[in-house]
Amino acid sequence: MPNLLKQLELEELSLVDRPANAQAMVSLFKRDNSQEEVTKMTEEVVNEEVVAEEVVSEVDTLKAENERLRKGLIEAGYVIKAEAIEKKAEPEYLEYEGEKVDKADVPAVILKALEAAAVEKADVALTKRAEAELPHFDVEVAKGLLTAMDTSDKAEAIMEALVAADKAFSEKMEEVGKADVDGDFTTASDKLENLVKSYMDDNEMKKSEYAKAYAAVAKTDAGKALITKSYKGE
Repeated sequence: MPNLLKQLELEELSLVDRPANAQAMVSLFKRDNSQEEVTKMTEEVVNEEVVAEEVVSEVDTLKAENERLRKGLIEAGYVIKAEAIEKKAEPEYLEYEGEKVDKADVPAVILKALEAAAVEKADVALTKRAEAELPHFDVEVAKGLLTAMDTSDKAEAIMEALVAADKAFSEKMEEVGKADVDGDFTTASDKLENLVKSYMDDNEMKKSEYAKAYAAVAKTDAGKALITKSYKGE
């Protein structure tokens, strides 16, 4: 009958009677098969599975929350990039034949043509307005004055002043005085008026360019002399 040896301390374990390497070491392991240890290991595995399920559930929750926030930002007009979240630029519209068109939806070549047409249309409208409201001003000067007036907080007062100036130009453009039999004019103002009209005729200028012609004549020696005499009442 075999004997059971207990409480032994082994100093050497030889697997063969003539080892090739007498200094070789052997590691020996023994599994603990006690019920307590098996239960402990089972609990650890179960706990790990529970933790894994909780992590997966938390990840799913975070994903859903991330998608909700992402959707909310996009609907609010934000652009989500890898490096930052930026507010989406407001769309720019171009009015064409009474309808607003988003510039982003129009090819560059067509957009350029539409913008040019819009500028030309606006200029035509401004020219008509200048000719109607300030007919005795130079048309380009009138357009510039009206454009500047529209952006001023004192537009009404400025317009009254411009209308008054236009009326003064109108009165100046009316033929005054009489010529004698030699074609001479009775006053310096008449002579100055004649010079201005001659200048306009020579340069084929429109009636609306009276102010420009007057300014040109006023720079000449004859014009300066006549202006001085007109101030003196001669």
